[in-house]
Amino acid sequence: MNEPTKEQLKELWEWLGFTHPTSIRGVKDPSGWWLYPENPTYAQFDAPKINLNNLFKYAVPKLKVVTLTNGFKGWTATINQGEMINGEVKAIGESEDPALALFWAIYKVIRK
Repeated sequence: MNEPTKEQLKELWEWLGFTHPTSIRGVKDPSGWWLYPENPTYAQFDAPKINLNNLFKYAVPKLKVVTLTNGFKGWTATINQGEMINGEVKAIGESEDPALALFWAIYKVIRK
């Protein structure tokens, strides 16, 4: 799959509890700032990068069963029984990059 768009990334980080405020410390309209969910007073200009460290830190704890496997055609991420969705969820993401495979599986859970 392709790289996610800015809108898809925004949707992921907001689903994970990050906020995108319109004003921080008196600065008007800092459109690139994000506040982290575990410490909303800490701001970062850009959203966190899509990598395995950030996805496992913020996204995987919200899901019950995540499997990441490497096969002949690249990486496959499978998510079963997402806690934030009623009933069984099975989402699959595939990519040559393991972080993107996991992103696309998580994104499918968000969209259900």
